[in-house]
Parts: sequence; structure tokens; C-alpha cells
Amino acid sequence: MTRSLWKLAVVLLLLVPLPALAQQELEQEYHKNIKVYQLKPFMKTNRVQLQAFGVASLTPRMVFNWGGGGAVDYHIDERWSVGAQFTQFMSTPSGLKQEVEDKFGLFPERSEIGYGGTIRASVTPIFGKHSHNFMPYWDASAFLGGGILHTVQTPLAPTIEAGIGFRFFIGTGIAITGEVLDAVYFEDFGYKAEGETSGQGFTAMQNWMVRAGLAFFLPFSFTYEGRQ
Repeated sequence: MTRSLWKLAVVLLLLVPLPALAQQELEQEYHKNIKVYQLKPFMKTNRVQLQAFGVASLTPRMVFNWGGGGAVDYHIDERWSVGAQFTQFMSTPSGLKQEVEDKFGLFPERSEIGYGGTIRASVTPIFGKHSHNFMPYWDASAFLGGGILHTVQTPLAPTIEAGIGFRFFIGTGIAITGEVLDAVYFEDFGYKAEGETSGQGFTAMQNWMVRAGLAFFLPFSFTYEGRQ
């Protein structure tokens, strides 16, 4: 009788872990079928970006060009966008211009930009966000474009621009923007040297600039589509 009880006890001890092991295997198989999709905190696809910005020249030469403007961009997807912009410039004489006039009695040629418009394409290869409790989203892009500038010397000066941009998103439809760009335009000074019958023609001018602004996205909010 005692031996039979011992055998029964051993069998029960062996059978007790089996349901727990079966449950563990079911849970492992269940978790294998779970896929987690990380949702981006901001989506740009098929949204229009309206931007107001201020601009300042980093290469003043004889005058310091500064001003402001606006831009509109359409985001084809999360990486590519196309857009157009308009900038109104103001010109302030630099210290170099005043020094040349005072020392040499000369009035040097200068390139004063009035306004201009460009169209451009942009690609955004870098995305990022900050962790911890507050998770703002940001991205960085590169762009290339061309257009026309109106200057004191040249009514229609062709221009080419390239640069990098940065967006720091502070909501579902608002971002702080910044850009560093190089604009090369062709100025026609039109003056003639002694003994020449024609002027020197177009001269390539380089204008490094920085821009900072605020962008609004339309629609103001977005929704996710696809797998949940």
C-alpha cells in the first residue's frame, strides 16, 4: 500500500508542470506573431508647408543684404518635396563701402538685391527625435533650385542656389525652420573700361545666406493609414 502511494505521488509531481509548460509554449508562439510598428510623431506626405522667414547675407561686400519672405512646399512623401519661394531684400551700406569712398574718393560698383523668386527640389535623408519624457521630432534636408533676382544693376539676374535645411517640430502642424544656403547669381555691371567699346558683361556673384522662420502644415493634423 505504501509503495503504491509513493508511485502515485511521483506521477502527480511529474504531471503538475506539464500544464505550465504548455501555457508557456502557447505564450511564446503568440508573441512570435506580434509585430510592433513604430509610429512617427510627424508625417509630411501629401501635406503643404507654408513658411515665413527672415534672411541675412553672410557676404556683405559693399552692402549688407537682409530681408524676409515666404515659401510654399508640397511634400510628395516623407523624403521628397518641391516648392517655390519669394524674398524681399533690403540693402544697408557696409563699412568697406564708406571706407573706399572716404579714402579714395571713389564710388565702387555694388550689388544691391531688391527681390527674387526661386523654385527648388528638396530631399530629407535624416530624421530624428529626442527620447525621455519629451520627444520632439526633427529632420534635416538638402535642396537645389534656381530662379531670378532683381538687383539695382540687373533687372533679371539668373540665380542658382543650394543649401541645407533643418526643421524642429513643435506640434502636429508647426515647425521652426533654419537654412544655410549659397546663391550664385549673375550681375551685369555694364560699365566700360577705357578704350573698350562694350562692358564686361555678366559677372558671377556669390551670396551666402542664413534663414530662420516658422512653418505651418496643411492639413494641420494627420492620420495613419495601413496596418494597426
